[in-house]
Amino acid sequence: MAQNPRDIRNRIRGIRNIGQVTGAMDMVASSRLRRAQASAQAARPYAQRIHEILQEVAAACPALEQHPLLQRRPVHKACVVVFTSDKGLCGGYNSNVLNLAEKVAQGLTASETRFVVIGRKGIRHIRSLGLPIDQTFPAPGKEVDIQEISAIAKTLITGYVTHAYDEIHLVFSSFVSAMRTEPTHTLLLPLGTLSEAVEAGEDGGETPAPARKEIDFIFEPSVGKLADYLLPLYIEVLINRALLDSSASEHAARMVAMRNASENADELIKQLSKTYNRVRQASITTEILEVVSGAEAFHK
Repeated sequence: MAQNPRDIRNRIRGIRNIGQVTGAMDMVASSRLRRAQASAQAARPYAQRIHEILQEVAAACPALEQHPLLQRRPVHKACVVVFTSDKGLCGGYNSNVLNLAEKVAQGLTASETRFVVIGRKGIRHIRSLGLPIDQTFPAPGKEVDIQEISAIAKTLITGYVTHAYDEIHLVFSSFVSAMRTEPTHTLLLPLGTLSEAVEAGEDGGETPAPARKEIDFIFEPSVGKLADYLLPLYIEVLINRALLDSSASEHAARMVAMRNASENADELIKQLSKTYNRVRQASITTEILEVVSGAEAFHK
């Protein structure tokens, strides 16, 4: 099939423009990834101290284990919290999380499973499946906002305490490195025992708290008041970790996708340039032959 040099040249120009866009998006994603990693690093000392306090309080006050957020009960209604992005162009980031969320929901023994979804991509997908969504939240912007964390935590804690949910599960993308992220499922509520809660936090990537000597605590005004403050705060820490990991994973996936797209654009431009040169050379050769043939015919 004959190819027009002008069409090839226009295609090269279009692909070069796309490559410039994907290259710029690669740089933006790289910058945001560094900020997300720095935010996750900065949050670790706070999370670690919460773990230490939970360890100390669990050892000093067994009565705290009776708090409603720690109590297990028969599971009739479950909630799956799904963390996705508002924007696309991030490879398989959203599809991997959503596939895991579907598997988690199908594997639950609850008679009813409902969803709380963060991010427009997840909202659109869950609704397309006809699954019930109780609450939606926007995905974090450039940085994770403490108000977003508090709003999500309040919704989930209220749902659990009022028996709207008997179990709450988190499904998000755990950030390992810029080149590796893993869809992750963890049980948020009930927390079980305090020792189980601390172990779950350590499994989630936090640094284990160092061994401490036994302390004789004096609780003011009461153990119940402490639990009412400390346990919701701990849940916010877990949600914050999921949001930070999700944000970093999204930027990492977008960086890799845009970098691959830029490299593919460069490779395609090279191939089209060779094709353009070959077609142009053939066109010039044809024109020369036509001129020579015309000259010979004229002399005859």
